Amino acid sequence: MNPPPNKDFREFVLCHADRIYNHAFRMLGSRADAEEAVQDVFLKVYNSLADFRGEADIRTWLYRITVNTCLTRLRRTWRAELHPDGDESGTGNAWDSVVGDEDNPEDILMGNTTKELVTEALGKISTEDREILLLFHVDELRYEEIAKVLGIPLGTVCARLYRARKRLAAVLFSVHKELTR
Repeated sequence: MNPPPNKDFREFVLCHADRIYNHAFRMLGSRADAEEAVQDVFLKVYNSLADFRGEADIRTWLYRITVNTCLTRLRRTWRAELHPDGDESGTGNAWDSVVGDEDNPEDILMGNTTKELVTEALGKISTEDREILLLFHVDELRYEEIAKVLGIPLGTVCARLYRARKRLAAVLFSVHKELTR
């Protein structure tokens, strides 16, 4: 699927905005930051439409832009937290909450306690691990799509996803162990 001509850009944004927002929110942990990131993403998309060659799927291209935009915002936030005398725009813990669709049966079944445990565990693993887990398990991208989004070989996707799952499981186990004492 190719990006739309400029006259259809509004429909294009409406079609993809929710998914991009949800991913940005999960990465950034703040509604305001996610909304700004979505605006940045679609501005970048609009300005880059002429350069899109159609070699990648539009969804992969959008996620690549979204991931890069969110990582840039996170780096700025981390710098602000490391240098408190500088910019005060830090958002604190990026995993204070997780977006869920109200009609999503998984969210209904998952329950708040499990969500809180997973959210806490995700906050304790690296950004790299968190990102690959979100792309695969939440955004449901295929291995090939993740490889394109992150700009890494397919084998690296498999290895990183495996290691990220192991790290998340270890953190979940320790969090669960602390709670059951």
